[in-house]
Amino acid sequence: MPTPIGVQKRKPKLRPLSTVVPREIQWLWYPYIPLGTVSAIFGRGGQGKSYMTCDIASRLSRGAPLPDQQDNKTPQRVLMLSAEDDYETVLVPRLIKNGANLDNIAVPDFQFTLDPWGATQVTELMREFAATVVFIDPIVYYAGGKMDMNKSNEVRAMMEKLKDAADQSQSSVIIVGHIRKSEEGNDADRMMGSADWVNAARSACLVTTTNDGTKIMKHVKTNYGQHGLARSFSIDDFGFHWGDTYENDDLPTSSGSKRKDSAVAFLKTILADGPVSSTEVEAAAKDNGISPATLNRAKQGVAESYYSKSAGWLWRLLSDRPAIDNGQGFGE
Repeated sequence: MPTPIGVQKRKPKLRPLSTVVPREIQWLWYPYIPLGTVSAIFGRGGQGKSYMTCDIASRLSRGAPLPDQQDNKTPQRVLMLSAEDDYETVLVPRLIKNGANLDNIAVPDFQFTLDPWGATQVTELMREFAATVVFIDPIVYYAGGKMDMNKSNEVRAMMEKLKDAADQSQSSVIIVGHIRKSEEGNDADRMMGSADWVNAARSACLVTTTNDGTKIMKHVKTNYGQHGLARSFSIDDFGFHWGDTYENDDLPTSSGSKRKDSAVAFLKTILADGPVSSTEVEAAAKDNGISPATLNRAKQGVAESYYSKSAGWLWRLLSDRPAIDNGQGFGE
């Protein structure tokens, strides 16, 4: 290809690796989300990806630890590019429910695609807000109509721009994507579009559901060390909850069903005499070795949480739900 007028090609110089100073990887959330680069979270629609990003953003905004982190951190600033969730009716209510410090979370005042101009805007907004974390949800929207998501060179070019933005500020850029309808190939190959969305990311997590109905985040790709454990989660009236951890080859199946059956029996026993406060139910479940994720799976079709004006949040069996509520509470 001819050299453009006014542009001189520079001859590359060799650089002995003895002159390269090794740099230790820093982590936003070990081993799932490294700093200074791009990570991916992807899964089928409705699995809870956006709820998950709201939980992570909320924790970071108030300095709360992420799962398995021991101590509170300095509150961080988060930039959220969210094209599918309305700010007023979806995004902000979810963040509030998860305890976010909204002063530390910002969104742009209009949507734009990540063409060369848009990528520059992301970098400038990160610098302006001093954001250490950026969520781009979903990446397919921000890629824009002119970009072919199936072309490796176009995907790589965008991912390099995002990686440069993350590297310059030592922040974490997290893209959120959907998966293909076909389930062929391994988990890391299932993100919609070119395989280079995941190949170019330094870490990637698949959000899915096991055959017993457990929602799971699986760590399916990493360039830095070992894969993290799969983590279960649940979503209810109170927000987003992380649950148990599993080896990827030991995800909930029949054993998960046994745990759920035990939790169902627990609920039927503790609620047999009528409604019980949510605090008491959750404390008793913990004492019986039942995780929040398992408790919420057992709840489906058996019990519900509802709000009473006189007693606050309560749990009751569905069979105890009155035919007409009369304003005493509401189910899920």
